Amino acid sequence: MLTAVLPAERLATAVDAAATFDEECHLTITDDGITFRGTNETREGWVRVEVSKAAFEDFDLDGDRIDATINLENFQRFQRLAAGTDTVQFDFDDDAGRAALRANNVSYSFPPIVSKYVPGIPARHPPQRPVAIRFPGDALHVPVRLAEPLTARIAIEDRQDGNILSITAHGDDDSLEYTIHQETTEGGQIPSVEAVLALDNVTSIYDTIPNEARVRMALGEKGPIVAQFSFADGEGLARYRLEQVA
Repeated sequence: MLTAVLPAERLATAVDAAATFDEECHLTITDDGITFRGTNETREGWVRVEVSKAAFEDFDLDGDRIDATINLENFQRFQRLAAGTDTVQFDFDDDAGRAALRANNVSYSFPPIVSKYVPGIPARHPPQRPVAIRFPGDALHVPVRLAEPLTARIAIEDRQDGNILSITAHGDDDSLEYTIHQETTEGGQIPSVEAVLALDNVTSIYDTIPNEARVRMALGEKGPIVAQFSFADGEGLARYRLEQVA
């Protein structure tokens, strides 16, 4: 049995990130906090959101661990009903098989669901010879929107000569290149690194990243890219993993 209280803004950030690829999400509750894990049907995109115990105003777990699969639309529906609320109480009764969200005069309860997907992050190779770059959360909005009419794929390239992140897309007749001056670049011994990704996966990610977030992205010559941002004064972490496409 869990009874927890946290600021509504922190819950909303965690839920929006967890719902990046699908409204269905695996939930794990331990004495360390709450973890959301989700993926999509193609298994090209994965997300893991951790909210540590320190992010909560109150966190009381009776037992060692709770594992369940939930529909995040229930959380989002509650957020609309309780708009303007400062704090939210989240209860999970694993014996009764019910979760509940409460704020002010609104109480919304729902059961867990049977999972379509196997939760977790696949045991695949991390980015090879990775370069880590940092940029503002809203930096991808313009280039991704510009690329949408052109193609279903997008290339993200880190050019270390000048700290530039280059995003390119090509249509039948048109092409796009958009450059972002990065805040910092970490590691890497090669002049440039390019990752080719499904555009809809990139769109899903940037739609859930707060504009004010500072994003860290790791990409390499092969393997997936990994992007992440922290929230809740550093007590929450959203981590995305995107497989490259041929």
